[in-house]
Amino acid sequence: EEEFQAYVDECKSLSLYDTGVTAEYGDKLITLSTCDSEINAFAAPTDYRRVLIARRMRQGENMNVDVSKAVANEDMIMPKAWQDKFGKENPYK
Repeated sequence: EEEFQAYVDECKSLSLYDTGVTAEYGDKLITLSTCDSEINAFAAPTDYRRVLIARRMRQGENMNVDVSKAVANEDMIMPKAWQDKFGKENPYK
């Protein structure tokens, strides 16, 4: 349970948006990962990836998610290459 929660917390700290959807120990998660050219087009090639994490619906849960409640994560941690590109503070130093 502790490892699962640590994983979920890390994902949240790196997420672009807070959708209000939660993950709890025992939930089934799926991770989709793809290349992202946002950095590569302006900087040296990197292993920058865009990741989408979703969870399986829980018993009795409504499949409609109110996406209008999603908000940008103002405290997200972006990869070093992104921070270098946009001149942001680098938390990895």
